Amino acid sequence: MIKRTSAWILTIGVVVHCAGAFAAEKEQGPLAPGDWLAKDRAIWMDLSGSKPAVVLKDWYLVGGQTNTFIQAAAANTLAGKSDEYANIRERQAYYDWVSLAVEADPVLSKGLGDVRFFHATAMITSRGFLGWVETPLSKSGLPAVTVSQPTRDLVADINKKLFKANVDVLSNLLYRWKEPRSPSDKNAVARVSALEFDMQMVELEQGLVESVITAKGISKEAIDGLNDVLKSAITLNPGMRRANAMAEAAGVKPPDFRNIAWRKAIGRAMVYDFHGMSVNDYVAMMRAPASAAAEDAKKKAKEAEERRRALEAAQRTQEQIKQAQAAQEAVQRAREAAALAAATRPLPPPPPPPTFVPPVIPKPPPPPPTVPRLP
Repeated sequence: MIKRTSAWILTIGVVVHCAGAFAAEKEQGPLAPGDWLAKDRAIWMDLSGSKPAVVLKDWYLVGGQTNTFIQAAAANTLAGKSDEYANIRERQAYYDWVSLAVEADPVLSKGLGDVRFFHATAMITSRGFLGWVETPLSKSGLPAVTVSQPTRDLVADINKKLFKANVDVLSNLLYRWKEPRSPSDKNAVARVSALEFDMQMVELEQGLVESVITAKGISKEAIDGLNDVLKSAITLNPGMRRANAMAEAAGVKPPDFRNIAWRKAIGRAMVYDFHGMSVNDYVAMMRAPASAAAEDAKKKAKEAEERRRALEAAQRTQEQIKQAQAAQEAVQRAREAAALAAATRPLPPPPPPPTFVPPVIPKPPPPPPTVPRLP
């Protein structure tokens, strides 16, 4: 069973609801395609932050069909419209949706296997990590909780660029490929395992992050502030603590957002964690030579794919058994209905008695004419 607790963490510490509406979020209708009501996003955030996955999955199949935020998320993904989401808070709610959709949506989840990368994005953008920079406390001036303006600007820039890249990938994954393929190639045709897809997403994201934080004009103050946010997240966020412990077990430390090796290590750790793999599995993968690590990743991916196929085969078998049982029950019911109908059918009336017809007695032939005798 894959652990999902951290994927649904929206807030740690103080929960702050901002009153303003942004971009596609509206206080009331009418709504254009891709718009949603603020109250529906609030409903979704409350549910995803407080309910276990099994409850969310049941709600999604019913309540999700009328929730405008959920419906807008699906429409915007199909259209590749990332600009509809104006801030980290809205993007985090979107990531929370997609991390549920890849598991529970009866249409979108088919063929995806155990894609879990977006569970990690939901966790990272929560108020317990990057989402903290949008809270009033982060701007309060209080020691230990205040985030500088350069850091807030940097986090916002990273989040917006990663979100656009991820929505582009999701548009292909959910609506065009309908199976995991190489996320760095929009024209990819070969299927890859869910684990391999997730690991490639780590590479794709961290390459993009590297281009942002090494760009001209990014100050030391901004990166230092981001590292402070990171250290707080490792302290407060259970999922981040687990991932950092895994990275440390593999010898990748200390936490430093400047270090792309550390960022990749923490990303891979979160993927392994959400796939239910052990610390030993992760350490073996990280410590193996590049070629051996690739082979090990392929092996793990193959095993995961085989588990997925076995599960789907078992589900198909169960469905076939249910269909056969239903057919047999239908035949039995038809037989019982026919027997009941035969038993209760009224008997036909007896035939009328035969009508007596007296026999017709033929008249005797007339006597022959008398011939006079001659004397």
